[in-house]
Amino acid sequence: MGESLVLGFHKMMMHGVPAEPKHPTKPGRFRDATDNMRLARFKHLKERMSPPWRIRSDVVALLEAAEDGRLRGERIEQIARFHYRFVRIHPFCDGNGRMARALSTLLHARIEPEILRFQKPVDEVILEHRDDYVTILEFCDELYEGMETADIEEEAKLDLCGLPFVHFYIRAFLRAFEEHYAKLREALAELGVEAPPLNSSHPSLLDLSADSIIKIGTDALNQEN
Repeated sequence: MGESLVLGFHKMMMHGVPAEPKHPTKPGRFRDATDNMRLARFKHLKERMSPPWRIRSDVVALLEAAEDGRLRGERIEQIARFHYRFVRIHPFCDGNGRMARALSTLLHARIEPEILRFQKPVDEVILEHRDDYVTILEFCDELYEGMETADIEEEAKLDLCGLPFVHFYIRAFLRAFEEHYAKLREALAELGVEAPPLNSSHPSLLDLSADSIIKIGTDALNQEN
């Protein structure tokens, strides 16, 4: 997965999306210093997103880290970290969230193709909790600001402040997987095949509310420190 794929994907996804006055969509092109950004709900992101002159190198570095498996944790954690960091770079004028979700799904599908057959994609589960999604992304950037003067390497800072979003993404995946498996069992039952029941996740592990995730993320950060 490289820069040309990302730009081509963005061009395809943003095709036909109407631009508003002073807010271009620029399909297939990174934003530049002349572009106005709509970040009404992203106070901290506005201060932390990559400056235009660094966008390309930041995107390429993130893609290489994802390809090489250098992002921290198990594969699903790495995908969640990729998602958070892509949004944080905010390389485009518009469509950054949908690109982060689509690229995360692509990364996941390369090792688990079954995710493309989910009755309800992880992307859809996230969008059902859009307010929580935005709140958690902002909380992660707020955590980063609190670590700005700490004597910690940049990679470690990004790992730590991204923890709440990792928890959110994993829970969104669990929700999507459980619903997919339930539908699969129903389909098999109609064919006379009995599939074993899934050991359901504890209800708390399916809670995508920002309050719950922020508490868990904060507790995890305290343990890390």
